[in-house]
Amino acid sequence: MIDRGTGEPVPAGQTLPWDRQRLLAQLSLLLQHQPVAVLTGESGAGKFFLAEQYRHHQQIDAADCGLIDARSPSVQSGQAALPPVVDALTDSALVVIRHVELLSAGDQQVLLHHLERAENSARRWLLTTRVDLQAATVPDRFQPSLFYRIRMLACPVPPVRQRPHQLAGLIRELVQEYVHKYRRPVERIDESFMQAIQQHHWPGNVRELRHAIERAVIECTHGVLQAGHLPVLQTVSTCESAVPGDRSLAAVEAPTKSSGALDDVVASTERTCIQQALEEHGQSRTAAARELGISRVTLYNKMKKLGIG
Repeated sequence: MIDRGTGEPVPAGQTLPWDRQRLLAQLSLLLQHQPVAVLTGESGAGKFFLAEQYRHHQQIDAADCGLIDARSPSVQSGQAALPPVVDALTDSALVVIRHVELLSAGDQQVLLHHLERAENSARRWLLTTRVDLQAATVPDRFQPSLFYRIRMLACPVPPVRQRPHQLAGLIRELVQEYVHKYRRPVERIDESFMQAIQQHHWPGNVRELRHAIERAVIECTHGVLQAGHLPVLQTVSTCESAVPGDRSLAAVEAPTKSSGALDDVVASTERTCIQQALEEHGQSRTAAARELGISRVTLYNKMKKLGIG
């Protein structure tokens, strides 16, 4: 498996940034005594990264790990219902189900059945969800029986914005990773670069942070990473500040007068909003269009115009 949150393979023995050592220890202890645990948190927070690190920590071979992504078209359409999928994973030591809340009601009942039978089994189930399991009521799309079965087994993964004091270490680690990957001549990180990152809200969490630093390293040609290497943050902040909490494209104001520079900003802003919406919804154009407040046809036209594949 790879870390779908970052798009990068996770090598065994990699040093974990931030407080993920603590999270991994908590997860390992829980699964030592329970057949199932749930990683909760916002999109891009690193839930799948932790699942992969748990597999490495337990020395479970990739061939012995089954992965079910409830966002996949085959699962959403019912072509890959859970019973036959799980039956095909009967020999797996670890089964990871991403976005468990997106499983159909029937598949959630099947999952509950397997969890109830797993008390005396060596197999472990690791679920991920963006739903807050500490909610006072059963969230939409969750079957009550499954919700109450896994509610107390949640391991929350905090978003980046709640850990600004821990960003410095992660920034340096990611810079080092991409300097090595792209063989770029980066010698030091300017304070302006660190401040720009620490002041950003990071709605896309670790996923967004990784891609921003990756681009900055690629564009650095003089040995010093500076805030100017992060123009993407200015674009994203335009999208975020248009209407607080609203990512609809209607909230992004068009330039009041014809200007090539302003047109570029608007185009870049729309591109960022669309790409983030598509990524968060597993490339589903219907769901992305709904979140952006536009029709599917309008989204398709904008994607074509902006060169989004």
